[in-house]
Amino acid sequence: MATIVLLRSGVAKVMTVAPQWISEIALREFHSLHKRNLEQYPHDIPTLTTQFRTILDRLLIMALRRRFDGIVERLLYIGASPAAHDPEGESALYIATFNQSARCARCARVLLRHGAVVDEPAREQNGLRTSVEMAAINFDCEVMDLLIEYGANLNISLDTHDQTYHLVEWVVSMGHLEMLGLLISHGVLMWYLPDSYWEDLLVISVARRWQMMTRMLLDNGYPIAFFEKAVEDRVIWPTYSMRRVLSDYTVWNVLPISTWEDPMPICPGFM
Repeated sequence: MATIVLLRSGVAKVMTVAPQWISEIALREFHSLHKRNLEQYPHDIPTLTTQFRTILDRLLIMALRRRFDGIVERLLYIGASPAAHDPEGESALYIATFNQSARCARCARVLLRHGAVVDEPAREQNGLRTSVEMAAINFDCEVMDLLIEYGANLNISLDTHDQTYHLVEWVVSMGHLEMLGLLISHGVLMWYLPDSYWEDLLVISVARRWQMMTRMLLDNGYPIAFFEKAVEDRVIWPTYSMRRVLSDYTVWNVLPISTWEDPMPICPGFM
């Protein structure tokens, strides 16, 4: 009886408060009602279809917010748009990648399989981000791997913590080894070039004394020219332990170990 009352109040209200299994019942009833309307009013098919799909898009956003992955797939199958947006401008894919959970990842996969645009621009006037940016900020490797699988562009910048970073620069700055390994496996180091805008990844890693990250960069062929120039210009002077790491890769072998004394005070901004 409670289910019948909920159905009469509208499928949107049902999906707002009910668990997934009741929402699925309401959606099936709503779809059946639509098909009956098409049979009874054949001259109004274009109007009824437009109204139906508009409602489906609204339901899709609601299902994504509640992480109803099964309902998301059914809505897309019966006509919801994978490019749907909520009134604030958040896309369906953005909503799916906003939070970290297995259900969110499944929702994102379903949307991408049905044609969601992986690199859809953020609606900047509302301060929104792309799905790739959200995956990077959340360090959600599962979602990032999924987005890369569907052709996400990794040569992007993102604004966070009042600063603009390149995607891989952000990951290195935060010291996230798993995400860095994922990006490296997809070739991100091939097009990253430090300049006056982007900081050298090796300088960042050495300055923060992250030995494993430093080794990961060097193991994957990251160029040392910018780092050597930074040392030459006294922008950075590695600690003794970091010099030992660098010496394993012949980066620091230009100096004998006996001379590994700091020639200058440690720079507070780097060490």
